Amino acid sequence: MKNKTLSVFYGVLWGYTVLYGILFGFASPLFPSLINQTADRFALGFFNIMGIFPLLFLVDGLQHYSIKTWKSIFLFLGFLTGAYGITVFFLLSKPIKERTFKPFYDGLVGFSLALLVAAVVLLLQGNPGLFFMQWTQDAMVGIMSVDFLALYALSLYQLYHVHKVKKWGYAIPLFGYALYLIKRL
Repeated sequence: MKNKTLSVFYGVLWGYTVLYGILFGFASPLFPSLINQTADRFALGFFNIMGIFPLLFLVDGLQHYSIKTWKSIFLFLGFLTGAYGITVFFLLSKPIKERTFKPFYDGLVGFSLALLVAAVVLLLQGNPGLFFMQWTQDAMVGIMSVDFLALYALSLYQLYHVHKVKKWGYAIPLFGYALYLIKRL
């Protein structure tokens, strides 16, 4: 009963967030400026970071899970729905033995790290005060912030519960997860 209740709660939360994003996120004044890259650099950096997380989860999924099932659709949906698509994949799937496409994974994780460094440079050049002011006024900023926290929590779950990592240095958002995936290659 507990798992069913949790599944129903998660389903309602997932549906609400996706519906909220469709109704208000795309209508956000920030969304067009993010797409055409004219927003504040901090918002651009944060937006680009939100694309790196699904890339890292894709590498983790390819390394440790079977992606030949219908469940893998949710892993790829993560690029559109963020944590809500990715989490469904990891909740429904069980880890398997690692795969052996090492050069492909090296390149993908290296590419992710390069994008992450570029996004952090954008963050440092931007105005975080403006971003946090928009957090209460713009649906897109709120959606990205909640999604970031959910993806970070999922990465911690993957690292410490699924992969049984013992070092706390991997808890650094994004960098720790990427470093773990590189170490596993």
